[in-house]
Amino acid sequence: QSSRRAAVVLHSYCCGGDEEAQVTLRILHHIYNDRAPWSFEILDGAVPCSCDRMVLFLERVKAFPGFRFAVLNVHLLESKVLEKLLSFLSDREVASLEINFHCIQKGEALHTAPWISSNSWDCDSLATLSSAPPSIGWQSRVISGSTVISSASCGTGKTRYIRDRFKSIEDRGTSNIASVVVHEKTTAASLIRSLKNKFSGTSQSRVLHVSFAFLPSREQDGDDWLREMNSFFFSFLALRLVYDPVSSTSFAVARTWTIFFELPVVPSGESAREWLFKSIPIVGFYSTFPEQRCQYQWTKSSQCLYLPSVSLSMGTIKRKFETKNKRAIPFLDCS
Repeated sequence: QSSRRAAVVLHSYCCGGDEEAQVTLRILHHIYNDRAPWSFEILDGAVPCSCDRMVLFLERVKAFPGFRFAVLNVHLLESKVLEKLLSFLSDREVASLEINFHCIQKGEALHTAPWISSNSWDCDSLATLSSAPPSIGWQSRVISGSTVISSASCGTGKTRYIRDRFKSIEDRGTSNIASVVVHEKTTAASLIRSLKNKFSGTSQSRVLHVSFAFLPSREQDGDDWLREMNSFFFSFLALRLVYDPVSSTSFAVARTWTIFFELPVVPSGESAREWLFKSIPIVGFYSTFPEQRCQYQWTKSSQCLYLPSVSLSMGTIKRKFETKNKRAIPFLDCS
């Protein structure tokens, strides 16, 4: 429960682009300075939201004054949903309520009132937030055992490294182990379906391998997809509950989890750590980045020969190479 005095606070920032996702998380660290939020305390405007869902959330704010509530990404709410929030904040009754309610927005979708406090986060104040580490309360709630495996080139043994870790975990006891692939068509709903199908047992220990087959750059108009993935993994790691309002499906992240994130080469030339902090910062903040030493010395020619062979044997590709005349081009398989 909240140890801070009752208040209604509007948090506004002006930065965007690569910094936007990280700024929202930093402001949340500031609001929940002693603990991580619970799933019922957060409504994210980046996730499709109906008017009924907003009304229900605001009723919860009034009914449970001992908790801290926050609406994220207010500027992304649809106009009809935003009107419900505006109506709630415009009511003078809010001033007499013993609530602790925060709204985080880019720009000025909402405006202050005498009974609403405001924080405008500029470059200097955001720099102060960036230098402050997450509290112990966050670190104890967010899923531990999250590891990012990446490399500067293909074919360096990332998947083999993770499989070796799987084998080590299996040797220590019974665990439910599964993999999901994240690609350009992946949605929150499809991820929830995969998790429900793969983790339907009662095992107390669960191991998840998240393999990113697609990393968009901002120039590729990947903002909407990245925003959805950021919201999903924030809910998964920090809130421990993921919910898709479109399909009305959810997945509770209970028990003990160990997670491996496998990232391909980042198209922008950044390191995996830099890309995650800009795009899905919750993964960057709460994961380790072990130094992975490749056991193999790859040359350009050996990669061209070996990698297609492995993909064919694993069923990743359906055939070898084809010309316009539909004739296969043979290659040497030395694996």
